[in-house]
Amino acid sequence: MTLETFNTYAQLAGNFAVAVTLIFVAVQLKLSVKMMRLQAMSNHAEKFQSISRMMVEGPGVAELWVKAKNGMQPLSEVEKARYVNLYVYMLRAIEEMHLQLKAGLVDQDFWEASIQILRDAQALAGPQEVWAVRRHIFSPAFRAFLEDYVAAAPARPLYDKAETSGSS
Repeated sequence: MTLETFNTYAQLAGNFAVAVTLIFVAVQLKLSVKMMRLQAMSNHAEKFQSISRMMVEGPGVAELWVKAKNGMQPLSEVEKARYVNLYVYMLRAIEEMHLQLKAGLVDQDFWEASIQILRDAQALAGPQEVWAVRRHIFSPAFRAFLEDYVAAAPARPLYDKAETSGSS
């Protein structure tokens, strides 16, 4: 074997090793992005579950929500502060998910299912009043999204059975 032949084989082996390495890096990158998406969705699911947990386990939280669903007028000043913070917490979780959706870290089906909660809640007078006084603390992109997309989409009742066409 001549030195030139050996050099050719060494270059081929080196090129092959580089190609294998690039394939390995691409596979690892794809898996990493998938893991980031799954983690982001898991984090958001946990945030929504924590809101539900607060409603079930927190003394007075569910009563506060129900009391304010038709508007904040019947609430005391302390109740208003608690209610506004509760709803802002929910909105912040959705704003974060909205940003991650735009970055490609949240699955579209998961997003659509989660955003229905916001559509339904935002149809109530209490959440609308919170939005009117606190909308300025959210990003312009989220404000536009909530006011255009969520407000234009149909909401369903949160607690009562939805009326269906053709039912008696």
